[in-house]
Amino acid sequence: MTINQEFTASLALVRCRETPAGNHRWLVRLDNSLSPDVTIAARLRPGNHEILDYYLLPGMDRLSERLRLSRENGVLLDVYRFENLSFFVSMARRVAIGDAA
Repeated sequence: MTINQEFTASLALVRCRETPAGNHRWLVRLDNSLSPDVTIAARLRPGNHEILDYYLLPGMDRLSERLRLSRENGVLLDVYRFENLSFFVSMARRVAIGDAA
């Protein structure tokens, strides 16, 4: 997607999988061939019917093409985690130059 003709975003729905031990895991596959500025990874709750949370992954960080996520992922990944997309919407909103200063 091109947002406001200024940056690109890619959306990935990330299914929840249960391990044999009963833990939940998510495998995020990033399509780096698209070179998006941001990838929105929507993690699904167990059962895969509702969204659990979102990871806003910046393209400039050049993360691995496959990320394995668990419930808690440490500060290096969870810094990108958000409960909803309000931060993304505010980031994408156009602002007059005078208002940004």
